[in-house]
Amino acid sequence: LRGKLVGAGEGARLEWMTVTALSQRADGKRLWASDQVDEDGTFELVGVSAGTYLLTARNIRMISFGSDRFENRRAGVGVLENVTVTHGQERDGIEIRLMPTGVVSGRVLDPEGKPVANAFVHSKSLVGKVDGSPTRTASDGRFTVEDLLPGDHLLTAIGTTQASEWMTVTVKAGDPQALPKDL
Repeated sequence: LRGKLVGAGEGARLEWMTVTALSQRADGKRLWASDQVDEDGTFELVGVSAGTYLLTARNIRMISFGSDRFENRRAGVGVLENVTVTHGQERDGIEIRLMPTGVVSGRVLDPEGKPVANAFVHSKSLVGKVDGSPTRTASDGRFTVEDLLPGDHLLTAIGTTQASEWMTVTVKAGDPQALPKDL
């Protein structure tokens, strides 16, 4: 599968993004392939088995590069559903349109009102197939979930001994949002 990301904001660092193809067969086996995107937005997924795939494009989440990491937020997230590959087929010219995303921040507190450090905060999209990347809380319990597609999302925090209830939040593209209450 070969193609290109289109619609990135000016100044977006596309080489910090990755494209992933994911499929689930009838027998439950998951098929996937992934590639880091070139500076010009092109990608090539090799060794893709026959199947129907969901393609996603998003920022690479392995390392924080300081302030440069946040400059790339303008690139957005891309989703392309129902990309079918037959046995031995090569597909060229695939375009994944990047959509603007939103950011949600908040704080995780324990039942006594104390900050919870190193809790995982998960988001589940209610509008599409792409959830936000999990993040961890800082020592003061604060967190930021980035790359959320516009619409409703469920958020929860999972600490070492307990999990919070799910909270619904509506995300707007380009509009950083603080949670109305703590998780």
